[in-house]
Amino acid sequence: MGIPKFFRYISERYPLTSQLVQENKIPEFDNLYLDFNGIIHNCSHPNDEDAHFRMSEEQIFTSILAYVELLFGKMKPKKLFFIAVDGAAPRAKMNQQRSRRFRTAKEASAIREKADAKGEKLPPEKAFVLLASRGSQVWTSYEEGRWKPGIPDFLSTTSFVNA
Repeated sequence: MGIPKFFRYISERYPLTSQLVQENKIPEFDNLYLDFNGIIHNCSHPNDEDAHFRMSEEQIFTSILAYVELLFGKMKPKKLFFIAVDGAAPRAKMNQQRSRRFRTAKEASAIREKADAKGEKLPPEKAFVLLASRGSQVWTSYEEGRWKPGIPDFLSTTSFVNA
């Protein structure tokens, strides 16, 4: 959900934390920390202008993992690779998102019926987050051999009761 004005506070107080770099002049990094929820959202909603755009879970995972590989390949961390996956959204946020979806559905019911026939692919529920966590665990163990030896990777996930 983010912390309001936190990025602004950090970037004003520590201006060197956020810099534009050229593709061929990426500095060296010891650690790479990724917020997986932001990646999940951006990779599953590449076209936010089309509220009815849907991707299959397989397409979402392929997009997510390709993006993580791209980031890792560009940053090339030397000591640590850390992925953090939050749990399901709080009930209030889920209700807000649900009401927003219903409002969108009402405005474009014909298009929405087609999307519903395909099924919702990324509800803010624990099932998808758990699936993303498990998929990420498999991926990090599979990809470990391709990474620089000696770079530990950590995958911080949330565990669910009765998942």
